[in-house]
Amino acid sequence: MKTPTLPPRALGLLDGEPNIAADAALALALPHLDRPTQRIVLQMLLDRGEVDALATLIGDYDTYGDDTRELLLEHVRNLHSGIRRAAGSTSFKRRAGAIDLIVASRSGKLVYLLAEALKGRCARTRERAAAGLHAMANDWLESERSAPSDGSAAQHAAYGDDLTEAVRVALMTWEVHLRPKILEATAWLSDRLFAALQRKLQEPRTKVARAFGDLLAAASDPRLAGFALRALAVPELRTAAARTISEARDERFIRAIFAEGWLLCDPEIRKGCRWIRGARWLTGDVDLFRELDERESADAMMLVHAIGGPPEPRLDLFRRLIGTGDERIRRALLWQLISDESDPVTELLHLIAGRTDGEAATIARREFQRRRGVHTTPPATPDESESSSAAAKAQRLFARAWEDFDQVDAAHRTAVIDSLRQCGAILPVLLRAKFAASDAMDRARALRMTHTLGMLRQLEEQVYHLARDPDPIVRSSAVLLLAELPGAASQRILRAAVDDPDARVQANVIEALDKLDAANRAEITGKKLDSPHNRVRANAVKSLLRTDLRQAGDTLLDMLDDTSSAHRLSALWVVQRLKLQSLFERLIDMSRNDPDEKVRRRAARVTREILQSAKPDSPRSEAASAVGTTTGGAP
Repeated sequence: MKTPTLPPRALGLLDGEPNIAADAALALALPHLDRPTQRIVLQMLLDRGEVDALATLIGDYDTYGDDTRELLLEHVRNLHSGIRRAAGSTSFKRRAGAIDLIVASRSGKLVYLLAEALKGRCARTRERAAAGLHAMANDWLESERSAPSDGSAAQHAAYGDDLTEAVRVALMTWEVHLRPKILEATAWLSDRLFAALQRKLQEPRTKVARAFGDLLAAASDPRLAGFALRALAVPELRTAAARTISEARDERFIRAIFAEGWLLCDPEIRKGCRWIRGARWLTGDVDLFRELDERESADAMMLVHAIGGPPEPRLDLFRRLIGTGDERIRRALLWQLISDESDPVTELLHLIAGRTDGEAATIARREFQRRRGVHTTPPATPDESESSSAAAKAQRLFARAWEDFDQVDAAHRTAVIDSLRQCGAILPVLLRAKFAASDAMDRARALRMTHTLGMLRQLEEQVYHLARDPDPIVRSSAVLLLAELPGAASQRILRAAVDDPDARVQANVIEALDKLDAANRAEITGKKLDSPHNRVRANAVKSLLRTDLRQAGDTLLDMLDDTSSAHRLSALWVVQRLKLQSLFERLIDMSRNDPDEKVRRRAARVTREILQSAKPDSPRSEAASAVGTTTGGAP
């Protein structure tokens, strides 16, 4: 059947009628015309520039045949105003047509409309926009594999920038649409969007970390390999990323992980590799490694050398790789082994030097001889040699425990502490070196480690010094530990630090003075009852409820009524710690009527705890009675 078309006379009449009705008629007729007439009508609509007619035309995009769609794609640059109108329409049909046309045309200038559509109220529109962004990101990544010609390179890069920005906006508004496809597109573009992802993870109450964890748990797409490695440097994603890499079975994904090994040049990512434990592919067939090219081999060996867990599986793999006779793999392996001075690695170098040929064997012999010279010059007596070996072993134990100390869970913490105790007499020396580290986080970790090991007395001078550290986190940790070093020196430092510019330090000073039951602490602490900082004020109330009951009780009541939810939460913490039964009715009222949901939940929890701990015939504590007096009696 011949395609129906408009008679020339009818076409001329519509062309001579520049009004909305004529434009609408032309737009509705377009799909039913032959190709030459379609071109004439479309040009007429573009020349007349009636945006609503163009939006109507775009709204029917999914009903058109291939020829009509192809015609619209040819003229998409001139349809931008109509696409924008359709994308913002109240009609789902128009919105869907705009999204489909943007995706089909790969229009970088309009891709932002997909990110805007994800903020809308219509679930179908959000789903279609997310699928569109996902498809455009997929196609752009595929086109990246083949380098564009010189003429289109700049255009291709600009399109990538526009697409990246749209995905970034979609990521930052994820709680509005909750579309997993946006997370996958973000992961694909993680080299461009990693900074935005880290900012998103820091937002309060966001659940995007869990969603990314689910994405990583099901990851087998090789394009997610770079994201999995980068995630090792992010505390919120590290566990999921390490598990994904450890349990990987898909060979394409594993090879993609090796290919992204250059990322280990980032010290944070390399440090995060220590969380990868028990990797399945370590004990698998070495043919996986033999298929790698020169660069991939080097990156793969870097990754294997950096992963955590016991060294035996890695060393066993290294031995099997040496036995393959592949000079490329041996050379890549040597680059990693040379940086490791441990005894097992020295034995491996000896194996390569003595049982293989070629360039790798020559390098291994030179390195083995260098190490032998390092260990034998200057000559040492047997006792000195044994002492040097023990010190080297202690240093290795300490270095490993130092990296694991803040990362392992409670179940493995005992093993780390036991390994530290094996360091023997050199342990205080190693800790003192960390107390003098330039990185404040290292100094804070040294304090935690010293406290855990029960070595505060041995290193009290260092603790006193760090109580005056320029970094507030280090100072706040040190002053709290002074509570376990009773004496004139601790009290003198605490009194001097009570007006520290950092609120965390002030709060910990008050807590330490309370634990020490320091002389005139009531006078010192009483000045903090009016502090603008909720934690400082709460610690002062808790401390003074044992001495200056009336004043502390009044302050506690003021905090419970404070307009700041932070102050009300801190006051509830005091009530919870001291089990103040006299405030039972106040707690019930807060659990029901407080304007802040978090405060209501905390008040309900404290109420339950007080109920569970109370005995019907038990007398109230002195502090509870005093506060009860100020509130008109206990319930």
